[in-house]
Amino acid sequence: MKAMGSTIVTNLKNWLQHEVLPFWAAEGRDPATGLFLERFRPDRSPDRDAPLRVRVQFRQIYCFAHAAVLGWFPEGAALALRGWEATQDKFWDKANGGFLHILGADQRVLDGRRDSYDHAFAILALSWLVRATGEPHLRKTLDELLAYIDARLMDENGILREGDPHSLPRRQNPQMHWFEAMLALHDAAAHPQALERAARHRRFFEATLFDRATGTLGEYFTEDWRPAPGAEGQSVEPGHQAEWTWLLRSHERLAGLP
Repeated sequence: MKAMGSTIVTNLKNWLQHEVLPFWAAEGRDPATGLFLERFRPDRSPDRDAPLRVRVQFRQIYCFAHAAVLGWFPEGAALALRGWEATQDKFWDKANGGFLHILGADQRVLDGRRDSYDHAFAILALSWLVRATGEPHLRKTLDELLAYIDARLMDENGILREGDPHSLPRRQNPQMHWFEAMLALHDAAAHPQALERAARHRRFFEATLFDRATGTLGEYFTEDWRPAPGAEGQSVEPGHQAEWTWLLRSHERLAGLP
């Protein structure tokens, strides 16, 4: 069984290194804008009419930066840096601050909200980009982005609002990805505030998001963090329970907890 597991991991790593990462590096970017493409058609041709979500840009930046750190795709650091610069140029709201949620393929703003979920992924991507490139100006950008999120997207208790503008229901998902981002902020960027911020969100998970009576994780909540009325308040997503399990164990490892 152990040998079978080792073979699966080796095959997966080879697939990522030799097929997935080269494909997205070569065909997954728009050379005109520098942005990563949103999707492909079944024949592998790019769908250049698809709207562009900023979170997809951050996820791709993170993947290439982390792959470069692992030595799986050394050219990923430069590719991720170009992606970050293009995303800042196209998605950052220069008048009001924050990253816009969705642009059209023609660069028109389709959804101008500044979503907290997106900004959690921005911190994740930028933390690993700092590690992959060693660029000093990116660390300054990281601190500036944290300050923006603290001022515009956080409640006074340090828990994320839904975004700017704020909306209901409140979701656990941005909180989960913020916790993930704080772990990356520590692991990749060695930021002095990261573990304190992560611990705050772990306490929030344990006190508010996790229902100990049922062993389940809530998804949608009211303004005061009670389960949302109706079916939304009963919603449980197994994938998110798995993600939290992985993140909680990662936090224990990084923070030296039992």
